[in-house]
Amino acid sequence: MGARTAIIRRYSQEEFRKSTDEAMQKCIEDRLNVTIAGIGIGRTSDSCKNVDLTVSTDTINEFDRESVTSYGSKPAANIIEWSQQNFDSPLPIKMQLRPITDLFSEKYIKKEIKFDFPKILSWFKPLYLSYCEKFKVSLGIDKCNPEEIKQCGWSDNCIPRQEICENTSDKSFTCCRLKCLESVCKNGGICQDITDDNKCNFKCICGEGWEGDTCEIKVARYEEIKRLIEAKLISTRPDVPNEQLARILYDELKVYDGYKFVVNCYKEYDGSETGTHAALGNYVHFYKKNGRNVVVAWAKGNSLNNQQRSEKNQIENDLASYVYNYRVNALQSVEKAWNDFKKYYPDIPVVFMQVVRYGCGLRSKYDSENAIFLKFSVKEWWSLHDSNLIVMLGKMD
Repeated sequence: MGARTAIIRRYSQEEFRKSTDEAMQKCIEDRLNVTIAGIGIGRTSDSCKNVDLTVSTDTINEFDRESVTSYGSKPAANIIEWSQQNFDSPLPIKMQLRPITDLFSEKYIKKEIKFDFPKILSWFKPLYLSYCEKFKVSLGIDKCNPEEIKQCGWSDNCIPRQEICENTSDKSFTCCRLKCLESVCKNGGICQDITDDNKCNFKCICGEGWEGDTCEIKVARYEEIKRLIEAKLISTRPDVPNEQLARILYDELKVYDGYKFVVNCYKEYDGSETGTHAALGNYVHFYKKNGRNVVVAWAKGNSLNNQQRSEKNQIENDLASYVYNYRVNALQSVEKAWNDFKKYYPDIPVVFMQVVRYGCGLRSKYDSENAIFLKFSVKEWWSLHDSNLIVMLGKMD
């Protein structure tokens, strides 16, 4: 038993996970070959480039990436003599691997071979601990008894390349399964495991038109929504009532499950557009399509926080006060509502407001979480003019 020349090469946990055993073995063999030939350690070997992921490859976790010994232990007749000799230059090993004593178990010894491994372990373990105690300063470790240490690299049973070991305390650890193995990214998203500081997390790089932690949200874009609604209007009979059409279009928009929508349908009529119906903000307007008007507005579902949602009842009351008994003209009414809201609620986002006069046959389908639907009246001479104010709170992106 003994070694004249040996090489130890250390890898980070990420390098190990992203490389194969064969690639690592090839790297070590090439280093050893050039060392024996007297050329040196050959740090630019192509076989090692395939597994080196770090920018600086000289050290890993403050320990030399490569340790080469030309002496090591001297040849001995048996393991007892080998363990008791005085080593001229003990091979430096950072003791974060599984202790060799773990090999003496059913897991690593085939059952068909009749070994009394508990008895072998009782004989070998004192020799192992004696060696460790003698050289633990050189080895850079505090304790030699693996039974006292329950941490990553000592006693963990995490599956290589499938799990990350996380130390939860000085005497415990957990095995975290790599998230990308579960295909967590949807709709063609590319998954990247994040294992910095041995933490187990992931991120998804979403394809065009998708967003969210797992690329689960279809992005609502003006041109796409316009095409979607246009196609549905063409395929829908012109005699479908406004109430039914609003519901049909609203259901069609459910493909954007991360968004909230307002769909307003009302009839085509003569007269000034600004006097009878007017909108501000961001929306899609299909003007006089199949004998009616269709207006669609939207906002992200999570664009209002809990505090902003809690103010919704007060916002409704204030919006009603902004337009009540103000002007008959729809454009003038919606402009006042918009400007007053921006003045008194500067921290609450709004994407859309519309006023539609009574008599237009307005039917609306909307998400009440973000949308507000109000009726208000304006007195003019001896009569009351009724209108609806529809508001969408939130952000589009």
